[in-house]
Amino acid sequence: MMSRTHLAVGVTAALALTNPDTPQTWMLAVIAGSAGGIVCDIDIADSDRDNDAHIGQAIPVGITLCCLLADRLLHLGLWQGLMSRSRPLQLLGVIWYLVLCWLGYRSSHRTFTHSVTAMLLFSLAVWLVYPPLLPGFVAAYASHLVLDLLNKKGMRILYPLPVSPSLGLCYAGGTVNKLLYRLGSIAAVLLTALSVWNWLH
Repeated sequence: MMSRTHLAVGVTAALALTNPDTPQTWMLAVIAGSAGGIVCDIDIADSDRDNDAHIGQAIPVGITLCCLLADRLLHLGLWQGLMSRSRPLQLLGVIWYLVLCWLGYRSSHRTFTHSVTAMLLFSLAVWLVYPPLLPGFVAAYASHLVLDLLNKKGMRILYPLPVSPSLGLCYAGGTVNKLLYRLGSIAAVLLTALSVWNWLH
């Protein structure tokens, strides 16, 4: 699947699992969902897809910065929550996350980062940085793995085991990808509207 599909479905998965009822929890879900939904594809080095992947990797960074800016302007509590975490643990988590990204970048597509093993390792890094991000991140990461199982190309979901399952139902940029992107986007908007309703009532 393409980056925008993984982002839309990842955010939807994070919102659906966490059911945010405050602006702070909504921002946490969107940050975690966008990061978890796309970080698997840090391993893309294919010239036909690397531009899509690079844009996809930049979007969670932009989302995080926008949320932190909004929090600072509106005093919603996100920054205070992040700063309440132990600094050494956060630093360890950031370093661990960056090391995993580097290992993923150096690996072949649909191998290490497209596995349950990587999901657990990345999740540990996220927990070290800020535990409330973890549920949304795991939901989004798992959504990426499920979506990519639909593709015709197999992936090493049980890495380092050599098995490469694939349901073989669609191609990465085909009709199913476009349909899932639209459905994911609509669902994310509806879940956001539900979140706004929850925190206003």
